[in-house]
Amino acid sequence: WLKPFWLYLSRLPLKCRLCLQDGSMTQVAQDAQDHVQTQGRAQRRGDRTLARARQAARRRTFPLINSQIIASADTGDLELFMSTVEAYLTQMNLVNLSTALHRLAKMAISDAEAMASLHQHPVLTSLMGTLRQSLQQAGTGGAPPQCQALSNIAWSLATVRIADEPSMRRIMELASSHISDLKPFELSSLLWGLAKLGEISPEIHGCSGPFFQVAAAYIGERLEQFSFRCLVMLAWAFAASQQSEVTLFRGIAAQMTPQVYTASCHELATVALSFGLAGVRQDKLFSDIAQKATARVADFKAQELVDILSSFARNSFFHKGFLEGATAVAERTDLSGSQLSAFLCAAAQARPRHQATWSAVLALLPRCHTLVDEFTPDELASLALAVATCFCGGKASASAEQRDQDSSQNATSPEVIAFLEAVATSAVLRLSEFPSLALARLFASLVAAGSGSAFGGGYGGGARASAEVCGVVVSEVAQRTGNIEPIALCLFLRTLPCLRGVDSGPRRCQALRALLAEAARQVDSDGFTPAQAQVLSRAVAGLLGSVPGAGTAAARGTAARSLQELAAMCRAAGAIELETASLDCADLDLCREVQELTGDARKGRAAPQPSARGSTRSGGDGATANDQSQASGPAPRALCPLTPGPLAPGIVIKNTFLHVQGCSVSTPCDASVGCPAGGSLPPPLDIIPPEVSPEKLIAFRTEYQMFRAGGAVGARGELASSIM
Repeated sequence: WLKPFWLYLSRLPLKCRLCLQDGSMTQVAQDAQDHVQTQGRAQRRGDRTLARARQAARRRTFPLINSQIIASADTGDLELFMSTVEAYLTQMNLVNLSTALHRLAKMAISDAEAMASLHQHPVLTSLMGTLRQSLQQAGTGGAPPQCQALSNIAWSLATVRIADEPSMRRIMELASSHISDLKPFELSSLLWGLAKLGEISPEIHGCSGPFFQVAAAYIGERLEQFSFRCLVMLAWAFAASQQSEVTLFRGIAAQMTPQVYTASCHELATVALSFGLAGVRQDKLFSDIAQKATARVADFKAQELVDILSSFARNSFFHKGFLEGATAVAERTDLSGSQLSAFLCAAAQARPRHQATWSAVLALLPRCHTLVDEFTPDELASLALAVATCFCGGKASASAEQRDQDSSQNATSPEVIAFLEAVATSAVLRLSEFPSLALARLFASLVAAGSGSAFGGGYGGGARASAEVCGVVVSEVAQRTGNIEPIALCLFLRTLPCLRGVDSGPRRCQALRALLAEAARQVDSDGFTPAQAQVLSRAVAGLLGSVPGAGTAAARGTAARSLQELAAMCRAAGAIELETASLDCADLDLCREVQELTGDARKGRAAPQPSARGSTRSGGDGATANDQSQASGPAPRALCPLTPGPLAPGIVIKNTFLHVQGCSVSTPCDASVGCPAGGSLPPPLDIIPPEVSPEKLIAFRTEYQMFRAGGAVGARGELASSIM
């Protein structure tokens, strides 16, 4: 302070300076110091005032930037919009960035050319870099982040398909810490965006699981706060991310059911699709959706009808009125090949023996015939298997009434015969294009057609072409043995022993031995899921049981109890005289067989990568299968959670029942133990829904009484002749 002090002294009057010589130096110095401090405080106040003014100016700038962004977006000119964003980019805060991305997404979603050029635009890179920096700074000053901005950013990035993992990780981190600040619609949009991005980015899909779990716990306690639209978004997000929280889905269904009448066609299709993907069956919700959709069936898009029908089929839900209405619309609509294939496969999956299913297949089969060369190998194989399931062989699951009714006019209809022959002719020309699973489905359909009624039983006459194709497929299988996936292996081993006629000789035996050796190798290397291992066990047991002198245990069709025993069974089956092995294809239920195999694969498949979810299905078809950790040490590896190791001597698992070997019952059921005599049953209860057919109800009640009386299928060793 000395320099200002001497400057101060130089300006004092002469009299004052003379006073300093008289000893007044101390007072003058104090006055000078006070003067300097006063000036410093004034300067600091000025600096703070200037800083506040600058902050106020910036706050006024952010709304101005938003208005400029919105105005440029309203013009619809992408280049003008991107120029505006570039001009203000360095001044934008998180809200400005979210507005820019939101408007950009709304522009691109309605313009295919804009969407294509957006990803190549140079400004986009700068925009995403600024966004990452702004997200990292958000929430660091103690103030909560702008939750609406986080939701808009996630929705926008998902809409324009920009999978920026660092941004999404930071958004999930901020949202987890402030989830209570998110409004229901904001949280629903955020989860929707995460699920959408998870479909295209394995990294985002893999890291989003913890946030979905946090959100599920939070949402489950506040479902009544979410609107119907939000519930639709939530259901789809959790289903698409394979976060199938059964409790949450049940709560969503309970909230949705009273509001179904307000849903649009798109929302009805999305709800059905979501519950189908999640594998959660809710009959009341499905019934309301089906009734609402049936009344407005003409207003649906073709893909929406296919989605609803496919979702019902995944959960084994059947609605006769909706199927008939959807079929009528499909006849008038120009369905694509993939839509046509998915429609008929879904129709055949739920009730392949129902008259409404037959009518639907027969109504659309002529169009399938004209498009047979345009179907992809997967579509063609799935479609052929669906038709074969409906009209050919595989009557193991049919009720007594269904077996007794005359279906010959449908099975021998010209459309069925012409289509299956066209499939055989088209497939043989492009057999190398068929993946292993499609090849297995094609082969299963041709075997069923050759053994069933479509070609008059056997491969004579008009079925000669199909028999020749089967022979070609057998040769192809023998060449591909080392590259066949487990699902296809199981299906081949279930159907190949049923092949008879011209191809039941050396080629079939060679293919069977190669398949059994490959199955043993994959079992040893843990290539099978528990559900697939169960199907393989039944297939090999049935094969061994069909060969005389194959061994006492094999002749009884005993299923394997561990993976080591299953691998040994595969090798033992490959060493026997397979020329005499023969199974009846009519005993196979191809539809259920494929559902069990592919259903297990579907539950273990994530949007882009496998998911480690452990929830089970509520209802639906197929057994729940979760990969089980292998026990260490010499203990046998279990086939499923029901068999964690060797059971007590003489006790095995058969079709989920404990079976004591050597224990037999003379008759499966009789009147003395409570089964209905002569099919006589008391009248059903009034609570039975009207859409349940009387025939199915009678069959169910009869089989249930047999089960309660001790006559359940699968409890005494019928594995050699029964699928389920």
